[in-house]
Amino acid sequence: MGRALAKRCAHVAPKELAQIVVDTVERMQGQERDVISLSLTLGKFDSALQRASFFFLPNRLNVAITRARVKRIIVGSSHLTLGNFGTLKLQAWADLFQDFLSSCHHVSRLKPVSRKPRAVLSKV
Repeated sequence: MGRALAKRCAHVAPKELAQIVVDTVERMQGQERDVISLSLTLGKFDSALQRASFFFLPNRLNVAITRARVKRIIVGSSHLTLGNFGTLKLQAWADLFQDFLSSCHHVSRLKPVSRKPRAVLSKV
């Protein structure tokens, strides 16, 4: 993600770009940032449900949520909070996360991107 961010921000002065930190929750322990972006995404929804115990681990979420000074942005599927999880403990963690999302000032849910068929060019 760091390289992709650097490529997208090629027009930004190197000094300003150097202030952007892309890191894991575990390495953010004990630090604060103005804006924290938390990604709870995976390529396949089934994979996300399998990783729910990692996503909703209370200690990790505590670090991710409480390190933002100004704004926190959470990206993920709303289906993660609607799933039926195999254990009571995991379900309780998911319920706590849903309660947190409900208490946020604003939560946006985007419609899935529709995949339109690409135009096929043929040589005549």
